[in-house]
Amino acid sequence: MRFMEACAGRPVVGVGLQSFCWADLRERKELFGWLANRAEEFADAGFSHVWLPPASQGLDWQGYIPNQWYKIVGEQSFRALNRRLVQRGVAPVCEVIVNHRAAENVTSCNGEFSAFSNPTWDTTAVVSFDWKCESNCTAYCYGPCKCGNPDTGQNLHAAPDIDHTNPIVKPDIKAFMKWMMKEYLCKGWRFDMVKGYDAAFAKEYWQSTGVDFAIGEYFDGITDRIVNWTNSSGILAFDIPHRDALKTALETENYTLLGTQGGKPPGVAG
Repeated sequence: MRFMEACAGRPVVGVGLQSFCWADLRERKELFGWLANRAEEFADAGFSHVWLPPASQGLDWQGYIPNQWYKIVGEQSFRALNRRLVQRGVAPVCEVIVNHRAAENVTSCNGEFSAFSNPTWDTTAVVSFDWKCESNCTAYCYGPCKCGNPDTGQNLHAAPDIDHTNPIVKPDIKAFMKWMMKEYLCKGWRFDMVKGYDAAFAKEYWQSTGVDFAIGEYFDGITDRIVNWTNSSGILAFDIPHRDALKTALETENYTLLGTQGGKPPGVAG
């Protein structure tokens, strides 16, 4: 992940490392310890930023469906990893997974798992018309429950989507991010599934923390959509179209795919 771009008027230049693969996330506690032992190696290799696995407890073993935000998996190892990176001038890039959230307890109004804790929210934090599947299915918030406003982005079916217009939700997200900075020295953010909520919210959360670096996962194969999101949010984004073209070129050994835009590389890079 190489980048050279101005974010909100501040230059961000460097080479970032994704420090994990999907299978690694089965044992996040052990993974943080292993990464902590490699922090010096990452610095010596010249990486300026290291993207870290999700740290909060999750419903899933990967941590991408978080429930208790303030319950950190492998807390001591995660703290040691970030401290060692910062000591060597490397910025730990921490996950911000706020499109959706899981709950450990059911609500009395409809029996769904939407009684959130740590931080505590009720069903008003769940967007209305938040369906569990594409068609012919129920919603996460219905019946006598009081739901939030309609979703401002794409619906994720795996967990209740968060209502970012809720006056309680936004301060809690900002407070959690600032807590991660204070307690675990996060120096950058990787926003997960940013198609799920309006770019203005991601921009607000990022700017509230004052860090220079942020990047969003706008998972889409259409370059213009990614560019529009970066323009709206002021945040960098993963170049998914370029990644897809590069992967296909390597697999097929058809390198003409890498110069499809008038000789320029595909995706945002072009």
